[in-house]
Amino acid sequence: MAIGQAVLAPAVLDVAEVRRIEERVEDRERSRSVAHAEQLTDLLALERVYDQAGMALGATAEIALLLRCSEHRAGALLADAQVLERLGALAVMRTGLLTVEQARVVVDVLGCLDDLGLAASVWERLHLRLLADADRGVLLPPARLRELLQRWLLTADPGGAVVRRKAAQRDTTDVQVWRRDDGLLDVALRGLTGPNAQSCLSRISQHADPIGPYDDRTQ
Repeated sequence: MAIGQAVLAPAVLDVAEVRRIEERVEDRERSRSVAHAEQLTDLLALERVYDQAGMALGATAEIALLLRCSEHRAGALLADAQVLERLGALAVMRTGLLTVEQARVVVDVLGCLDDLGLAASVWERLHLRLLADADRGVLLPPARLRELLQRWLLTADPGGAVVRRKAAQRDTTDVQVWRRDDGLLDVALRGLTGPNAQSCLSRISQHADPIGPYDDRTQ
């Protein structure tokens, strides 16, 4: 052994300590979902009290004051609560079975449906899936959950799925431009169909091709 070198003790993972920490993390995440569901439940109760007093329009402003947030966020939370309660998902969330992120996907995908019976049937199917996943100790990621709900909706109501897609394209398609502090611009295109997106990319690629040997633009 060279002078100045020392023998390092082999690293040993404390499995028991890791497991204790992991359990605390899991418990806190479950508690976060439960607390969020309880907060949404209280917001609905507060709205009902204001509504009974003929002051329904003041509920959102009061919620914003209580949460120290914008009225936009307060209204969004109240809307989420209404959708989750209507589906029966809020009660499930209070048990910790439905996470905050999963609940947001449920609201996004099912909250816009006019057919309440369809929304309820898809939610019940998801509820059964969540129960099965819990028994197996697995969690359905939000992205996978969204794909699953959209596929179930397509199977259950193919005609309605086409109508909703066209409506989403009509309502969300736009082009936004932001000017940076350094003078450059950022451009974003949203709500494009696959063929239209490919057409835009193809045109951009054509204009990005070098014009000559001294064209130093990035591609």
